[in-house]
Amino acid sequence: MSIPRRPKEAVLGLQKRMHQAKDLIIGPINESKKKDPLFLSFENIDRQLRILKFQFSDVKFWQDRVSAKFNELEHQIYKILSNAKNLSDHGDPLSGDQKSNVDNELDVIAEKIEVLRKALQQLAVGETSRERSSLKEDTGDGEDIVKASVAGRKTSKEWLQLTVEEDILTSETMKSLKVTYDNLDRLDLKLCALCFSIFPENATIKKRPLINWWISEGFVASEEVGEDVFKKLIEFGLIIPYPNDLNKPMTLVNECTVDPWIKYMLISLAKPAGLFDFDSRGIPSDLISKSKRACLVSGNQNFSDHNSGHEDKLLGLFNVSEKYIDFKPDLLPKLKKVEILQLGGWQASPKSRIEGVKHHIEVVNEEFLMGLGLQNHLKYISLRGISRITSLPSSISDLFNLEILDLKACHNLETLPFDISKLRKLTHLDVSDCPLLERMPQGLDKLTNLQVLKGFMIGDLGKTPCRVAHLTKMVKLRRLSVYIGAEAVVDKGEFSKLENITNLRCLTISWGVRDPKRVAQMTDLSFPANLEKLDLRGIPCLVDVDPRRPLVQLNSSKLKNLKRLYIRGGELRSLNCEMDFLWTVEILQLKYLKYFEIETIKLADFPHLIYLEVKCDGEVESNENGRNFVWTGKKLEEEKVQHKKKGESKKDDKHEEDSGLTENDKYLDKARGKSKVEDNYEEDMLPKFDIEEEKDEGKEGPGNNINPMIKQARSIKEER
Repeated sequence: MSIPRRPKEAVLGLQKRMHQAKDLIIGPINESKKKDPLFLSFENIDRQLRILKFQFSDVKFWQDRVSAKFNELEHQIYKILSNAKNLSDHGDPLSGDQKSNVDNELDVIAEKIEVLRKALQQLAVGETSRERSSLKEDTGDGEDIVKASVAGRKTSKEWLQLTVEEDILTSETMKSLKVTYDNLDRLDLKLCALCFSIFPENATIKKRPLINWWISEGFVASEEVGEDVFKKLIEFGLIIPYPNDLNKPMTLVNECTVDPWIKYMLISLAKPAGLFDFDSRGIPSDLISKSKRACLVSGNQNFSDHNSGHEDKLLGLFNVSEKYIDFKPDLLPKLKKVEILQLGGWQASPKSRIEGVKHHIEVVNEEFLMGLGLQNHLKYISLRGISRITSLPSSISDLFNLEILDLKACHNLETLPFDISKLRKLTHLDVSDCPLLERMPQGLDKLTNLQVLKGFMIGDLGKTPCRVAHLTKMVKLRRLSVYIGAEAVVDKGEFSKLENITNLRCLTISWGVRDPKRVAQMTDLSFPANLEKLDLRGIPCLVDVDPRRPLVQLNSSKLKNLKRLYIRGGELRSLNCEMDFLWTVEILQLKYLKYFEIETIKLADFPHLIYLEVKCDGEVESNENGRNFVWTGKKLEEEKVQHKKKGESKKDDKHEEDSGLTENDKYLDKARGKSKVEDNYEEDMLPKFDIEEEKDEGKEGPGNNINPMIKQARSIKEER
């Protein structure tokens, strides 16, 4: 069977059949169903088919291998539609096994679409080469015919070396893909989408630097709007969540990638709009003369020499791939109108040492930073992750228009300006992961517009002129991360003031202190009533009171609005739930908790839970290496239904009364490796959850590359 003469119409037919299958399996769509993993899988397939339809418009000659792959895809879609009709005839809700089968079929369809798209990319490039060969043949240039033939077999990474502007950006596929962009119904979506045009192919992009950039450009008004834009661009298929796990809640998606075809389409729009300039290969340019925004790209000539005489026109400078920032000391004073200096990293955190080297950025000479204080229009400075910066000049305190200062992971940074009280427009300050930072600056309490403060350090009184009580003056503060150092000195009742930061929505606290006397001074910790996200790292133990009692006791009645709860490392052993106050948590992550009693988690206490991730190092004598598992919303929903049915039935099961455990408790005990269930309990009675276990061999995690906090906790226990 060959591909129909009008392949775009054929793909449209496949889309209609997928829509029919979705309607039969999902049913009427409401807000709750939009979070269903199966619904998200169907939406992902639909986006991929739309892109596939656009790619078909660029291919004029068919090959047998493309035809065969199209037929395989068509067969698979007919199969799922047939199964959907059979399932709908029964009229009953889908069982867990049936949902799993549908999910597997959708995975197969997604894989076949990806295979076909790659084949079409290679075919489209081959045709472009043939057309170029034909032109050269007319002029008798045989050497170029050979070159064009070789170019037709290049992969997408290599065909950047062809004339992108001529052969790709003007193709029919690009014109079709622009329809997706034109369908964006908001200006902020369109402007933010164009920003992705500058990133290298296959790059993994971090969400937070993106949103900071959009805010400083004026494309979005706040972090909340930026989060919404990021989500919408994923829904429209312009960016791809990374990792592309449809079972993972959108809230946990912090990184993304861009499909090469989408990237080239965005280039074709960003260049004429004057947002960025690109060369003929699609690489962003550092020439100020053609655009008011320039990019630092590895391999280009020195930026200062390249733009001599045009510096006063620059509005924004973005570091795309330059590893060594080597500016002349007199460069910054010449950038009289610059508003954005994104010199730091934007890539996702490296997963390996090789990636770390690849994304490494350092300054050759930090002397050029002395000119920062002369940029009166500067709104955004990012030095994120840049090495060899030991201090920031005091003149930075005079930047009265500065809104965002991102110094995250500047591992050599030791000194901030003594006083930053003049930065009255500052809304974001991030000094987290700066291990050598000696003290916090004075004047923080004067920054009443501050919305995000990360890396707030509590040390001795001399190094922390601004205390927790001062933070209550920041009436707009919504996100706060606190690091409690090893030498921390805390006044009595200081941590109780946290609950007075009434607008705070996200709170992270990391403990570096382990001294029992210092820890004992922090027992008054309380949380704001409207907190939605809580992230606790390395919770210490009250050794003088009870060696088994952690400093923090989490209770559902004190956290009535909490949606996300992350606990990583430390001494926490359980989560307490009061009868009248069930947990409102939707996402729960428990990692590197050596002493946590997993069996204390009861799904009945978490009626809104859609995602549970556990990576706990169990008791050494019972489970030395620990067990890791992830439960997605689909599996949790099945278990909630089972619990509800059991609650409505008679509670006279003698076996349950004797053991005192629910089915879920027994399964959790089994996952932990120390089951309390009687010997005659059948394995096939356990609920069937998908558990992703990570073996210790060759992987990072509690079993191998152990978190330093866990090492310290183990050493404390051994000393006892």
